[in-house]
Amino acid sequence: MQMPIRRWEILVLIGLAGMAMAREAGWVYFRLPELTRQTKRIWAMRLPSIVAAVLWGLDLGLTFSTRLTFSGVWVLALAAIFAGDPAFGALLLALYWLGRTLSVWSAPLILPDANATAQLLLAIAEQWNFFRRIHAWAIIGMAVVLFMLFIGD
Repeated sequence: MQMPIRRWEILVLIGLAGMAMAREAGWVYFRLPELTRQTKRIWAMRLPSIVAAVLWGLDLGLTFSTRLTFSGVWVLALAAIFAGDPAFGALLLALYWLGRTLSVWSAPLILPDANATAQLLLAIAEQWNFFRRIHAWAIIGMAVVLFMLFIGD
């Protein structure tokens, strides 16, 4: 699939990826443009775990409908726009959605019951820096792919 992305757009994406990586590494801080809405925690307390996970995954998977925690999604969104191909953009964001959603949809498989959600959230909070480092490395990977596109042009 040939992407009609221009060289200056690749440079903009590389610059944005650099800013996002610096934010995830903790070198700089800036607020992300985002909605401040959170996914409904009450779903986990009142609904069966499978139903709560499906709703939570769908909500988080919409990406821009809730509070954002990682900045790399803006690089993907801009790449989807710059590509100028709605099918490619949809595929790119659908794959991001799938990654976010699967992490939530797999929770009922590892949790003993819905009441364990609080312990899972605490465990995630304790490992927050680890998740940020993984995200920073993923952004570096995006930047490398973009650089390869740039020099291959």
